[in-house]
Amino acid sequence: MFNELAPTYQRLNSWLTFGIERLWRKTLFKAITKDFSQNLNKGPFHFLDLACGPGDLAIPLAKLYPASKITAMDLSEGMMNIGRDYIKKQKIQNVFFHLGDAQNIPVGPAAFDAVTIGFGIRNFPDPKKALREIARCLKPEGKLYILECAVPENLFLKKGFLLYFRHILPFLGKSLSKHPYAYQYLNETVEEFPARDKFWNFFEEVSPLRPLTFQNLTFGSAVFYQAVKQSSLTLKNQ
Repeated sequence: MFNELAPTYQRLNSWLTFGIERLWRKTLFKAITKDFSQNLNKGPFHFLDLACGPGDLAIPLAKLYPASKITAMDLSEGMMNIGRDYIKKQKIQNVFFHLGDAQNIPVGPAAFDAVTIGFGIRNFPDPKKALREIARCLKPEGKLYILECAVPENLFLKKGFLLYFRHILPFLGKSLSKHPYAYQYLNETVEEFPARDKFWNFFEEVSPLRPLTFQNLTFGSAVFYQAVKQSSLTLKNQ
């Protein structure tokens, strides 16, 4: 499905979210800048972008930190080929696209300074397993940043959101992408995925990852989560 969507994926996402998804990504980059730009003397860094798609997070991150390495991983070669073509044309040399599963990341322990996931964790069959893998491959004090769609909590906003997500968005998505199921799938996964506190509870089973904060975006239609891998010294002192 994602391979078939690849040619129109970025354009459709921008149209169907009225461009708001760009603001959501800016929130993530602002947090990364706050955490890493003041520590450039400790770089260069190694970032991992999971469920990277065509590189909507990985490529701007590469531009933000041109001396660092960004590994971008996805199960859709079609999506990644869009990103590969872009970085080739733009001569961006610090992004490396790899076919890979977030539940079985093919690297050794403590390989990355930070991990990002943009609107992908709801697609993982076992998010807790993915979080355990992320904890394994993060360096001590490494950060995890997750953007994910969600259903607003406010009853009035929820009704409007579900009307759009259940009926209007699938119709528009089907008409524009020519894929009969893709945007119905989007709606189903967003509604089924445990958001906010329910997702927060996953971290209780994923030591040494510790949740830091989550932030509702655009009236709760998306949520930005941050977590950190605690060092063994920190865990010992708790």
